[in-house]
This record gives sequence, C-alpha cells and structure tokens, in this order.
Amino acid sequence: MKYGSEWDNINATHRASPHIKSAMHQLIDHSIVSDEMRKRTHEYAFYHEKNDFPFGALAVLHHDILKGENKSIDQIAVAVELIILSFDLLDDWQDRDNYDIIF
Repeated sequence: MKYGSEWDNINATHRASPHIKSAMHQLIDHSIVSDEMRKRTHEYAFYHEKNDFPFGALAVLHHDILKGENKSIDQIAVAVELIILSFDLLDDWQDRDNYDIIF
C-alpha cells in the first residue's frame, strides 16, 4: 500500500518543535500576570522541551496530513501540550514518583 507524500515527512516533530517552543514561551509571557508564576512556568516548559513536545507535534502532524490551513496551528499545539503538561504535573505531584521534577 502506497501512502501519500504526507508520510514522507513523518518526522514532524523537528518541524513543529521550534514553532511550538516559541509559541509556548510567547503564550506564557502574554498570559501569566504573576512574575513568580511566569518564571516557574517558563522553567517547567524548558524542563519539558527535551521531549520536543510530542503531543503538540502530533497535533501539527494531523493538521498537515489533513491538509489543514489554520494559521493558529502553533497555538493549538501549545494548548494541547499545556493540557498534557498540566496532567503530568498533577500526576507527579499526586504520586510523588518523579524526583527529577523542578517544582
């Protein structure tokens, strides 16, 4: 079975990741009023950048495969990542099983 050219560039993480990182930090700067909370949120985002934001990249990949033309896809990918990161944060806090966490 031959797949379309969408699958030729399956590694969308490398394409999406810099855009997601930039959009993530812009959103943090523009949305969080408290200096301390903004600083900690940036730190948490930097901590998770090592994983290249795979869920946001997956959102971008789906957008591209479906030939989406939404100019806000980076912000959508950031929203997806922030939701996942919030779940991860709550899970680490509840289970207390991640000793490398920065908070």
